[in-house]
Amino acid sequence: MQSGSMQSGSMQSGSMQDYNYDSLNCLELAVYIGCCHHPKNMQLQSIWHAHRKPLLAMIEQAHFGIQGSVKDHRGNNIIGAKVRVEGRQHVAKTSQQGFFHHLLLPGTYHIHVEADSYQVTDVEVIVPNQGAGNITVILYKERLFFGLSPSMFLMLFGVGLAVIMLFILCLIRVCSDHKYGQRRKGFYRLDSDRMYQEEFADRMAMKAFNSKQTLLSNGYHDNISGSSSEEDVIFNT
Repeated sequence: MQSGSMQSGSMQSGSMQDYNYDSLNCLELAVYIGCCHHPKNMQLQSIWHAHRKPLLAMIEQAHFGIQGSVKDHRGNNIIGAKVRVEGRQHVAKTSQQGFFHHLLLPGTYHIHVEADSYQVTDVEVIVPNQGAGNITVILYKERLFFGLSPSMFLMLFGVGLAVIMLFILCLIRVCSDHKYGQRRKGFYRLDSDRMYQEEFADRMAMKAFNSKQTLLSNGYHDNISGSSSEEDVIFNT
């Protein structure tokens, strides 16, 4: 045992002491004054006189650190506000009276205070060499947009804007693919003049084709009698 003391957390974790400190913000100490856990009655007086001064000095140090209250701008106590010291994991919550206490050594610390529906506040605190630094933290109501905090509103607005942009891009892509597919298959819209011109050209071509077919079919038709020549057959027709 170094310096005559040890931390119980180095030996075991999850004890009642850890629960009281982490959840209830109540610092619990176990003091051992000897190897015998149950001294005799005649020894109690001498043990008390031997440890009275250091015990009282240790109790006085329980008030070191920072303490104070958290209020709103109207002076009302805020219950359950979280007070966190930068660089430390322990979080102190305000009591029913809005009071909190952090056990700290002398020095300068940055305090982070937050509560539901209130703006987060950072405070710099100096812990004196003797006693505790008393502070009062004022929190202001957080501005809401449509019942949402600014950070939540901005996040939802960004997500909604991204969804709308994605929908527009998909719609443009689908329309372009549909238009390109129609042109590739030969289905595209024509104006009326061009449509009539092409229809007229098709009719003329079909009429010329039919007349040519008739000429060819008659040119190769043989006479039944067989007396006329091929030239007579062609000219007769």
